[in-house]
Amino acid sequence: RRFDRAFAEQSPATFVERVLVAELHAKAVLVGDNFRFGRDRAGTIDDLQRFGREHGFTASAEPMVSDDSGAWSSTRIRSAIAEGDLAAARDMLGRPHMLSGPVVAGQRRGRTIGFPTCNLASPPEALPPNGVYAVLVDRVEGGTPHALAKGVANLGLRPTVDDGATEPVLEVHLFDVDADLYGAMLRVHLIEGLRPEQRFSSFDALRAQIQADAERARAILDSVAHPDGAWH
Repeated sequence: RRFDRAFAEQSPATFVERVLVAELHAKAVLVGDNFRFGRDRAGTIDDLQRFGREHGFTASAEPMVSDDSGAWSSTRIRSAIAEGDLAAARDMLGRPHMLSGPVVAGQRRGRTIGFPTCNLASPPEALPPNGVYAVLVDRVEGGTPHALAKGVANLGLRPTVDDGATEPVLEVHLFDVDADLYGAMLRVHLIEGLRPEQRFSSFDALRAQIQADAERARAILDSVAHPDGAWH
């Protein structure tokens, strides 16, 4: 379900009746102890429990997981991602942060310098700072992800190419994979940041840096075993 203005304007009672009861047929609802719902966050845990008694479901709250820096929350996770703190985001998510999308046609410049890429335009997930990352990549087929390859990815506006891009593009060079992946749905797990995105004086300089980035990413990812299923 899309969270839009109409959805956000529902009263607590309407949210319960339309979503929890009519759509989800909820029997038990478990939320965090800071949970609020409905327009203007008007609904409380007490309200949810009262609605549960009326509609035949149970509702309970669990304490927020926290550490020395405070409670874990979506706001804190998004902030860690925006700051490039992938380790903190991974601790709170329980997995590496992931960007996803279909492979779209690019300008094929990567292939001309020896590093073909899969391009994902405007991933919908929260974005880290523009830069280069060591990554693990899944291919999603029939709704099921399968481990595809290790790789190195650049997120950004490609300043060396200077093609006027205004939205970040995720360019992923897959290690030891040579396949036509146009249209394929990929999930790109960000394992470690390598450097900020930067402009180079020439494509030769860019090629040399990508080679160094790839070698460093391989070293980081060497200890990660290829799974039977998807990367986690």
